Amino acid sequence: MLLDNTKNGFTLKSNFELKKAYFLFRIISNKSLTNIGKKALQIALKLRLPILFLVKRTVFEQFCSGESLDDSFETVQRLYDKNVKSYLSYSVEGLENEKSYDLSLKEVLNSIEFVAKNNIIDFTVFKPTAIANSKILQKVSEKKILDEKENELYGKALERFDTICNLAHKKGVKMLVDAEESWIQDPIDEIVLKMMMKYNKHEAIIYNTAQMYRHDRLNYLNRLKNIAEKEKFFIGIKLVRGAYIEQENKRAIKNNYKSPICDSKNLTDTNFNNGASFILSNLNIFSLFSGTHNEESIYKIIDIMKLNNINKNNSNFKIDNYLIYVLLATVCDVMPLRKINKIIASNVIKKFKINDNPVFKFIFEQLSLNKKLSIDDLGFLIGPIINSGGRLGFSNYGVELLTTNNLKLIQKRSIELIKLNEKRKL
Repeated sequence: MLLDNTKNGFTLKSNFELKKAYFLFRIISNKSLTNIGKKALQIALKLRLPILFLVKRTVFEQFCSGESLDDSFETVQRLYDKNVKSYLSYSVEGLENEKSYDLSLKEVLNSIEFVAKNNIIDFTVFKPTAIANSKILQKVSEKKILDEKENELYGKALERFDTICNLAHKKGVKMLVDAEESWIQDPIDEIVLKMMMKYNKHEAIIYNTAQMYRHDRLNYLNRLKNIAEKEKFFIGIKLVRGAYIEQENKRAIKNNYKSPICDSKNLTDTNFNNGASFILSNLNIFSLFSGTHNEESIYKIIDIMKLNNINKNNSNFKIDNYLIYVLLATVCDVMPLRKINKIIASNVIKKFKINDNPVFKFIFEQLSLNKKLSIDDLGFLIGPIINSGGRLGFSNYGVELLTTNNLKLIQKRSIELIKLNEKRKL
């Protein structure tokens, strides 16, 4: 079995590191010791005892890649050398004040810039409560009226969301939005939905997180699918089981309502696997980030991929999305726009806005032309740039540029082709 090869799975760990990890997990598995440890740590921190070294060499070392982006990248590089890709997670929650939220925003934006410069990382992630007040989110979730101050603060939170997603879109960095407790999750779902509608027009850049220990999440995925089909955008989903089961059940009992959590671990597993199957059956719309350590779920996903002939490097592909390049070829060949060519051109123009095409748009922006892209520009500016790679022995650049949905690759190949076209003119 794939996951039974421990020699390969733990190749980056020494025997000492594995023994230390085993010892740590044994302690963590003991609830009484864990509770004592938490209380002891809180007391030590309040007394400012010198324990950070101990924390760093135990829990932190096991679960965190580094204290900074540069520290983390050392771990990322070691994993990548073994064909394991990573994502950067800024998992800090806000301290319920605007200064803290703005600081978190800055860190998330820094992580996007960092990922954009490193091709071996595709994803980064943030927690909504790092940039938005949880009490206000709860009030919105409960459909209570916000006062003037709360409205102002909620508006600022929405601005932070958009700032993050806008930069992720510009840089071609996939952004995972973490899930929170159910009583504040509804407004987060709606905010992320708006971000996906705005920034996922050509590929899934913004991803929401679906906690499948919630029995309503399959309905949520189906609702997203219906909206995406109608509004013409892609859905990114990070699929997880969930992390707040105790809080969820305790709150449900306290407030006398039915818990949103599945009644058993088996039902949660079934829900997760059904969610994965649903997404993998709709890859024309969905992109899946599977957040699980569960072997059964991993093997099930692999089996579904094999059964449906889904390539491991699969991305959203829909032939209609590439018809715009038929127009490009027609114009670049200086073909008269009459008869069949006119029919092709007019139908493509009806379906697509050429100024919204990510390839055309980025190339045009790099040329610093302060005007709207026209049909003539396709033939006399865009076309020759894309064609220059083939003339100088880099024909794969143009092929990759026109067949990828990856914005990072679009930007990289576009810049390279612009330079080649300038070289061709010499």
